[in-house]
Amino acid sequence: MIEASEQEFFAKARDFLRGLGASIDGIDMDSDLIKEGVLDSLSLVAFLSFLEREQKGTFAPIFDLTGGLTLRTAYNLILQH
Repeated sequence: MIEASEQEFFAKARDFLRGLGASIDGIDMDSDLIKEGVLDSLSLVAFLSFLEREQKGTFAPIFDLTGGLTLRTAYNLILQH
């Protein structure tokens, strides 16, 4: 189970995305990471791996990305598993 608060998760996720070379200027908890061009197909896989590490357990995401992927939905997703 995740131990970080939402703000701590946001800071870690932004640092992770910066490390991937993603442009995160203007990105907030509700920005769609795919539509904003922060995540492409390869960095999405890396981000899912990051979420698994943050959850500290097995992460089997089953969700629909057609509604977008925000840092808030990612945080809530790992809280549920």
